[in-house]
Amino acid sequence: MELLYKKIAPKKVDELLIRPEEKQKLVAWLSKALYGKAKPLLIYGKPGTGKTATAYAIANEFSLELIEMNASQERTKEQISKILIAASLTSSLFKK
Repeated sequence: MELLYKKIAPKKVDELLIRPEEKQKLVAWLSKALYGKAKPLLIYGKPGTGKTATAYAIANEFSLELIEMNASQERTKEQISKILIAASLTSSLFKK
């Protein structure tokens, strides 16, 4: 049985419940990022506002791999480097 939050989670950018002007900015960023011509995207906000859902919708729609780091994880420079190096050795970082 699929959990309800996974069942109703947005699967595409168009399904995100965000302000139209923010969605337009996101789509503009995506059109550059998919060709390697965009700066990194930082999604921030209060808990429960859809940051993770946004990242997963982008990754799902464009078949991108996602590296998730939670606030509960240790996030020293060394730990972040270790996670990113391990991810880069086992995946493409860009496409699934």
